[in-house]
Amino acid sequence: MAGRELSDFLASLNSGKKVTNSDARLLTHQLSQEALRITLGQNVWIGPHATILAGETIHDGAIVATGAVVRKDVQPNTIVRGGPAKYIKDVSRAI
Repeated sequence: MAGRELSDFLASLNSGKKVTNSDARLLTHQLSQEALRITLGQNVWIGPHATILAGETIHDGAIVATGAVVRKDVQPNTIVRGGPAKYIKDVSRAI
């Protein structure tokens, strides 16, 4: 089942096609591995006790303040803080 997309898998279920347990386990494993990835850009600062949820990206030059809870991607050269993390300032001019 490697390489198949979730939509193909769901289409198989909807069409009545028999899907094996090993196919379902493999898809579940692939999806969970993808969802667990957190991507960090270059020159990223992450404050103590910050929480970054699975699947999010902290782009180049971003700053995540102490204790922030990141639930969506942080744009390049920005500061975020709070829970949930909110945009505070663009720091691209200061660099």
